[in-house]
Amino acid sequence: MLNKESRGFRVFGVIVGALFSSLALKVFAQKANLIPSGLTGVSILIQKEFMTFFGMNIPFGPLYLILNVLVFLTVSKYIGKRFVMLTFVHIVFTSIFVSILPDFTVTDDVMLLTIFGGTLNGLGISLALKMGGSSGGLDFISIYYSTVKNRPMWHKIMLFNFGLLIYNGWRYNWTLS
Repeated sequence: MLNKESRGFRVFGVIVGALFSSLALKVFAQKANLIPSGLTGVSILIQKEFMTFFGMNIPFGPLYLILNVLVFLTVSKYIGKRFVMLTFVHIVFTSIFVSILPDFTVTDDVMLLTIFGGTLNGLGISLALKMGGSSGGLDFISIYYSTVKNRPMWHKIMLFNFGLLIYNGWRYNWTLS
């Protein structure tokens, strides 16, 4: 039986969080053509740029995994082992779920897609954090700088995300940024 402190319970919780995050991305954000923050948004922008300039569709799952693994390899030796492993589980399962979940439309209302997608993604990330991991990406960088370098980074991450949205708006669509 799984108790709240067992490794299996934590891994299961992180996988469920990854499923929530993946559903938020696949069913809500992508349908509304929205750009999320962090490496998820960077991955989607890279996809858009490759399609625009080269006519190539790069699958989100592998691209998201590669970007996260690069960050993971850079900071993982400086952050707690359990946190790193649970975060890696979230990253891998998010990549897998986004690749295998079917496409379906819940609604065409961009506002509803935004609200429900943001809520579902927030639940997924919160569950990963509650289990002792995170969703990876920029969280890794922020936690690394906050704990190892003793320098707050969250405001810089917010500025990065703001820049991501500005770039998407300038390049593609202000309304959906």
